[in-house]
Amino acid sequence: MNLRVSALSLASSGYDVRRLQLELRQLGFTIDDHEAGAATFGETTRAAVQQFQQANGLSVTGVVDEATAARINAQVEARFPFVVRGVVRQTEEPLGDAMTDDSGRYEIRYTAEKFSRAEKGSADLRVAMSNPEGRELASSPIRFNAGAQEMIDLVVDTGVRGPSDYERELATVEPLLQGLSLAGLKEDDQHQD
Repeated sequence: MNLRVSALSLASSGYDVRRLQLELRQLGFTIDDHEAGAATFGETTRAAVQQFQQANGLSVTGVVDEATAARINAQVEARFPFVVRGVVRQTEEPLGDAMTDDSGRYEIRYTAEKFSRAEKGSADLRVAMSNPEGRELASSPIRFNAGAQEMIDLVVDTGVRGPSDYERELATVEPLLQGLSLAGLKEDDQHQD
């Protein structure tokens, strides 16, 4: 639990209380949603701590002291031995867009201003392919601390196909026909439809 205070008790609040409530819930104890949402050590948190202390042969005080915290930590670690840690950073920042050519090649150029943040000297790259409606069809793994030039290939499921060039052009032209059919258009000396 890595508490930053010597004890948690009724009316405590903040990160350590939120962590305590999360771990007690992981161990099967019930804590009121409003109390947990506010990260406040209230009546239901105290009741859960007391139940935990009683079930584990600790002094039933309702206060999370070092012994209680150590026992909670041990039980959580035993029940959930695998851990994922990380840092949540800002959301993705688009560096640019590109259309693929007939062979599927693309190139995106960007400047450091697109990704520069105080802690970053290079971009972390993820390339994604989307259909014209914006639905993502394929994505690369993130390439962390990318160099000035990178090659990232995508493999797209062959069942995923976008509209053909003809279909795209037709969708552009049809609204301009104003009810006429494409087959009914004429292009000659007398008609320039």
